[in-house]
Amino acid sequence: MHPSLDAQLDMRSYRTETFGEYSIQTSHPAQAPDARIDFDAQARIGAAAQYVGLYPNFMLNRYGPCLDTNHVVPDGPDRCQVHYECFFQETEGEDARGFIEESIEQSAITQRKDIAICESVQIGLRSNGYERGRYAPRVEMGEHHFHRLLVGCTRSSSHMFGGFRVVATPPSRERGRTYVTNFGYTPLARATLTSAPRGAAPS
Repeated sequence: MHPSLDAQLDMRSYRTETFGEYSIQTSHPAQAPDARIDFDAQARIGAAAQYVGLYPNFMLNRYGPCLDTNHVVPDGPDRCQVHYECFFQETEGEDARGFIEESIEQSAITQRKDIAICESVQIGLRSNGYERGRYAPRVEMGEHHFHRLLVGCTRSSSHMFGGFRVVATPPSRERGRTYVTNFGYTPLARATLTSAPRGAAPS
């Protein structure tokens, strides 16, 4: 599904943990060279890749000295926009610029794959052949956790807004800069990615 990312991670070490209204996924870097990438995976991933999902729509992805955030904004029942930002500890010098360019490109590859997957899933959900099935217990703990939270919100009358309970609002742009900078990161790149069903024009 993500061959470039898979080449950078030791998937045997991949773990998902769920806590209250967030989940954490971790993986160690790949230990051996892989022909699918032309850079050192351990240099980019660091000690481990960490993916934190804050319910309902904010994610933090940490790769070594790089941090990126994803703010998912619903744009209808079957489409959304993802506001994506990158932060780096080092931004000066030729080595830092090369690392930044490679990191952004690898993140963009993964994001484009995710868009294609989401669009494909939406097509499948609308098909006559779709039937609900069980979650894969060893790999879909995060999805199961998210859906349990979503069901709990739709059944609760407290803290509701537009049918959803707001429990994890990302910080404002200025507060977000201050928060991340406290960890030694510098905002460097921003992008907005739009996911829509095939054949539908993004708004």
